[in-house]
Amino acid sequence: MKTKRTTLPVSMESDWQEDTWTVPVRPVARRVWRNRRYSGGEPGHWECFEDMRPRPERGAGGMPRGDGGGVPRFFIRHLWPLQWEERRRRRPEPEAPRLYLRRRRHGFTLIELLVVISIIGILAGLLLPALANAKVKAKERMARSEMANLAAAISQYESAYSRYPADPVIETAAGAGDYTFEGTTNSIVMVVLLDLAVAHNDKHQRNPRQEIFYTPKEAQDDSSHGVWKVDHVIRDPFGMPYVITVDMNADGRCDDSQYGRVNLPVAIWSYGRDKQNNGTNDLNNLLSWE
Repeated sequence: MKTKRTTLPVSMESDWQEDTWTVPVRPVARRVWRNRRYSGGEPGHWECFEDMRPRPERGAGGMPRGDGGGVPRFFIRHLWPLQWEERRRRRPEPEAPRLYLRRRRHGFTLIELLVVISIIGILAGLLLPALANAKVKAKERMARSEMANLAAAISQYESAYSRYPADPVIETAAGAGDYTFEGTTNSIVMVVLLDLAVAHNDKHQRNPRQEIFYTPKEAQDDSSHGVWKVDHVIRDPFGMPYVITVDMNADGRCDDSQYGRVNLPVAIWSYGRDKQNNGTNDLNNLLSWE
């Protein structure tokens, strides 16, 4: 490593009992020797004046002790090229990252909570009507399936007994026409199909073979889906009694009290989602023949 000595006006205070040396250097000298280059074109920067402490092994400034015996030498030293150990020693150590500044917060701000609540409200407003409509559609499909099964059970009874499920009073009232069981009167049909030993089928008069032609859902009260064990009325998934019309005169078709002529021996319809009978133009009514 090349070294160069210079003689500059400096003031030195030393104490031979201590190992520190204070060398104040004039600012002019710092500006002069900083960024200085060799005449041979070697790139590099010059280091400013530094205070060197005597080292017993190698002497001051890392140079052999010689005759000086540890007397500090003040010199200007070129920084490049340096040994790897010295460059690594001179390189400033990076500060440890302040991880606590990037630590994730564990809470939400008021604005974030309001945004989340707003999004949930919008999604609920979009999904709830669709969910309600899907439930209604499911009930309508269930009602159509139930009407088809009930019509098949009535036709099976007619094949077994050559008559439709009714009592003598209904047969007399029908005369030469058909009959429509509206409201709670459809309990007469269900008592016969279920072979219940109650009125309209006392002692199994209308079902002597005691066959069960239909297995309904058991209702909890008089406004729920199924057959309630108290009144024996069959109700649709919306809680309204089915309207049942049967071909009492055996002409292969039946005349419904509301919809008129239906080219089927059994016609069943429901009030639908609105639970109201608004005439033949009511689009909510569910018809077994459609």
